[in-house]
Amino acid sequence: MNKYVYIIIFCLLSSFGISQQVSIDVKASAGNIVYNRSLKAEWTLGEIIVESFAYDEIMLDQGFHQGEYNILPPDHLILENLAINSNDVDCFAALSSIEVSNLTVELGGDITFIAGKNIVFQEHSIINLGGVLHAYISENGEYCENYKGLLNSTDNAEYESFVQPLAKPSDSNDQFNIFPNPTKHYLNIRTNITNSGSPVLIEVYSLTGEKVESMIMIASSATVDLSALKAGMYIVRIYHDNNIWIRKIGKL
Repeated sequence: MNKYVYIIIFCLLSSFGISQQVSIDVKASAGNIVYNRSLKAEWTLGEIIVESFAYDEIMLDQGFHQGEYNILPPDHLILENLAINSNDVDCFAALSSIEVSNLTVELGGDITFIAGKNIVFQEHSIINLGGVLHAYISENGEYCENYKGLLNSTDNAEYESFVQPLAKPSDSNDQFNIFPNPTKHYLNIRTNITNSGSPVLIEVYSLTGEKVESMIMIASSATVDLSALKAGMYIVRIYHDNNIWIRKIGKL
């Protein structure tokens, strides 16, 4: 008899012990537990309510929080046969490089290229008078912002007598000698081209597209004072007739 009593008591105790192990689950769209040495906080997000209220620049959302999506440009971008017509405003970006061929920008067109490392313009790329081309290297991870570009035909208003559609950039080693490079104070530029009546325009840009120096070369040599510039890399652009010479220089 005592044997059966012990068995019944053991079964009851086991059932009671198992019943105390049932866990409570909370179904929620979000939740977390945060704690330190003196405080512990448990929270869950209630039922999803997606109604929003907005007034001027203030917006109130209820309950549901949308995650932030960071959409990045592609690593490499190749653009061919691109035509920017009047009143068109476009922007193209790539994390590493952009290659452009057969680009035409008409009067009133505006196009921007931003890359993390380099931008290459192949032959037959033309920016007509009144068209705008921005091209720069992003140094802060921002893309398609309104920064001043390295090429902008509207900047040449005072040189309208020789502004022409841009031709393929030429090799500066052919007709221009730029030295010393890098330089700490002065940059010397010498040329062997004959003066055909068209002025030679020399411009120096930072890598963000800001024009930092500009002068017209009236002789076979010129000296550009860079002593006031910060140390870093710069772009020298030389315009003559329908040609452009480009050289990267270092400022010590």
